[in-house]
Amino acid sequence: MRLQTPIVVIYSIYLAAMAMTTALLVFWVLVVQRYGTAINETIANLGGPRWNGFHWLVQSTGAGLLFLVLVSLTYLLAITLSERRYRVKQEHFLSHISHELKSPIAAIQLHAQTLESEDGLPANDVSHLAGFVVREAQRAATLVDNLLESGRLSAGRPRGLRPIDLREFFGQYQQAVARRFDLRQVDLVFEVQSRSAVMATTETLQRIMDNLISNAVRFSETGGRILCQVRDRHGGTEIVVAD
Repeated sequence: MRLQTPIVVIYSIYLAAMAMTTALLVFWVLVVQRYGTAINETIANLGGPRWNGFHWLVQSTGAGLLFLVLVSLTYLLAITLSERRYRVKQEHFLSHISHELKSPIAAIQLHAQTLESEDGLPANDVSHLAGFVVREAQRAATLVDNLLESGRLSAGRPRGLRPIDLREFFGQYQQAVARRFDLRQVDLVFEVQSRSAVMATTETLQRIMDNLISNAVRFSETGGRILCQVRDRHGGTEIVVAD
């Protein structure tokens, strides 16, 4: 499990509480049970009030330390389960991406072999095959970027985030998206109604939108319509891509 500073602090508190609880238990067994009455009498002889609550003091301190141990242990268990769920999701993600990579690579290979072996192809067919190879290569590159991004996040190396104005970002993104996708068969419409800024990086936000729109284009029929909505809702910002 990858330890971060808050978890290290919790571990330290847990170990310290465990050590103090154990020491207090030993002190209770060896001292309080045997010499508790004598201790109370000594306190009274030194001029203090006669007090028979020494047992309660030790017990309440022990109960407090035990409570701290249980809270720390519960938190550590929750962190461990969360880390385990994250690892499982990451394994599924990597498996899915690896499987997805086979499709564009196989398509690129098939169309490249067709271009190589078939002489005298009409110009329209050559252009269609070349365009398909370029699009599938871009798709494979996006999947590789996703793999690299996943590895970077797992290694705990977040890029510097900065405020990104969504209206400005999507204004530029609308102009560039047509160059990255074949939109001749679908109608892509943007409705940007947000005035918010988000903490992100331009590259990551663009990659997220490319993935969403790529999936929408792939599963849209000829003449279909893809709607991308960006709106402020419930104190946050919602981005919806619907085909």
